Amino acid sequence: MWLVWIILGTVLISVLAVAHLNRRFVQWSTGRMGRSTIVGALLSLEEEPLAELFKLYRKQFGPGAARYARHTYEKWKNGQVHPTRRTFNRLAIYLPTVMSFDLKCELLRTLKREFCGRDDHELTVYTDSWKESLAPLVTNMIARSYTAALPTALVEQLSWLSENDMTAANAILAEAQARESRQTVARLNEDLSAIDHLLEEANGHSKVVHVMELPYGKLTLHIKRR
Repeated sequence: MWLVWIILGTVLISVLAVAHLNRRFVQWSTGRMGRSTIVGALLSLEEEPLAELFKLYRKQFGPGAARYARHTYEKWKNGQVHPTRRTFNRLAIYLPTVMSFDLKCELLRTLKREFCGRDDHELTVYTDSWKESLAPLVTNMIARSYTAALPTALVEQLSWLSENDMTAANAILAEAQARESRQTVARLNEDLSAIDHLLEEANGHSKVVHVMELPYGKLTLHIKRR
C-alpha cells in the first residue's frame, strides 16, 4: 500500500508542477514583458507570413473572425487600438508557424531568459587577483549557455520548440550566449586598469562596484586594491 501512495504522490507532484508551469507561461505571455515580446514578433512579420497567419486564423476561427482580426491588426499596427485579449491570444497560437528563423531564435532567447533560471552572485575581488576569483563562476555561467534547457512541460505545450529548425536555433543561441559571456569578461579585463588607477588615487580607501550582466546571471563585484 505504501508503494501505491508513493507513486500517487509522485504523480500528483508532477501534475502540480506542470500546472504551475502552465500558469506561469500564461502569466508571462499575457503580462507586460511576454505581451510586448509577442506583439513585437507579430508586428515584425512581413506580408507573406502575415497572410499565411490570417489564412490559418480563418481556417480555425471562420472568415468573420479573420476579417475582424485583420482589420484590428492594421489599426493595432498604426497605434489606433489594442486588440482584445481573445484576438491577441488566437494570433499568438499560430505565430510560431509563420515566424522566420531569426524571429524564432529571438523568441527562444526570451523564453530561456524567463524559464531557465539565473545564477546571481555578489563577491569582493582585488585588482591583482580578480581572474582567479572569477574563473570558476565564469566557467560555470558560460557552461550554462550550452546546458540550459527549457522545462519539458513547456516544450510539450509549445510544440514548435521541438521542430528540427529549433534544434539548430538552440545550438546557434548557445554559441552566441557563450560568446557574449566571454566578451563581457574581456571588457572587464580592459576596465580593470582604469579601476585600479582610480583606486590607487584613493590610496586604497575606496572600492568600485561593477555589475556584469550575463545571459544566465549577474555578477556584482566589489573591486578593491590591496
